[in-house]
Amino acid sequence: MWKSRFSESGLHELYDAVDWYDEQSLGLGDKFLAAVNEMKLVIETSPFLFAAKERNYRAALLNQFPYLIIYLVDEVENEILITSIFHTSRNPKKKFKK
Repeated sequence: MWKSRFSESGLHELYDAVDWYDEQSLGLGDKFLAAVNEMKLVIETSPFLFAAKERNYRAALLNQFPYLIIYLVDEVENEILITSIFHTSRNPKKKFKK
């Protein structure tokens, strides 16, 4: 299994989304975080499962939430860098701009 880490901006987006969901309904932020962790495990197990897009970024859609995990695979370091937790309603041109 590959190791993964969040970029600073990706971690900030994650915390913002968790906070927003908790404001909507108590415990919903935890469900969102669980969905992120579930998909993160899929990515760590099979990082090439999702096709490389612009500038080798890959995108994995969360189950139950309208978010993509945007990430890069570093084959030299055997590491996955999660660059964004991207809401699907945002401008798609900004998806791979990290």
